[in-house]
Formats: sequence, C-alpha cells, structure tokens
Amino acid sequence: MKNLKKSIVVTLILSILLSFTVFAETVIPFEGEGTEESPYLIGTAEEMYRFAEIVNGGYSFDGEYLKLTADITLNDISNVENWSTEAPENEWTPIGYDDSVAFRGTFDGDNHTISGVYINSDKSFQALFGWMFG
Repeated sequence: MKNLKKSIVVTLILSILLSFTVFAETVIPFEGEGTEESPYLIGTAEEMYRFAEIVNGGYSFDGEYLKLTADITLNDISNVENWSTEAPENEWTPIGYDDSVAFRGTFDGDNHTISGVYINSDKSFQALFGWMFG
C-alpha cells in the first residue's frame, strides 16, 4: 500500500512538471522559420489576430523576423457610415499591450497595408503595435 501511494505521488508530480513544460513552449503557426532569410509569413487577418494573441500571451518574438505577404483588411468598413454608432465586427487589441508584454522582433510590412483597424479603448498606446522594443 505504501508503494502504491508513493507511485501515485510520483506520477502526479511528473504530470505537473510535464504540463508546465508543454505550456512553456509556444507553437508558431506561420510559414517560415523566423529568421532574416526565412521570416514568419503573415498574409491574412486571421494570422494578424493570431500574431497579436501570441505576443500578448507573452511570446515577444525577440530576435525573430516576420513579414507581410499581402494587404490585410481587419474589418470591411465600406458600409459603416458612422463608427461612433456602428462599430465594425472585429475589435483590435494592439500587439504588445504594455511594457511587460511587448513585441521585440522585426516586422517587415513589405509595402503592404493593414486597414480596418478598430480600437475602442481608453488605455494608452493604442495602435496596430502598442509596445515594441528592438
């Protein structure tokens, strides 16, 4: 009975340690390797939102490279007559929302545009990128 309890405790401890290891790794869902020669490629609104989520989740892309591959529209605003009464569908949370969660990589827009950015917040540093460090 004593060995069974000891085995259960050891199993629980190992399970907890393994879960911390799994959560510590960030999976980057973009094409490319994040290097200057092979940057991570972003070409859709969904990928931009995912990029922001990753940075705002604590992964800074420190020393890594990203590149836009297409013009991106976060919200189609062609039918919005008055943003003060009719908000677009998707609200944007800036990439890096404070100095503890900042983007630290290199982002190449490659002459593409990102349009339809809608932010409804009274916080400071509200833009496509909120906090960046090189």
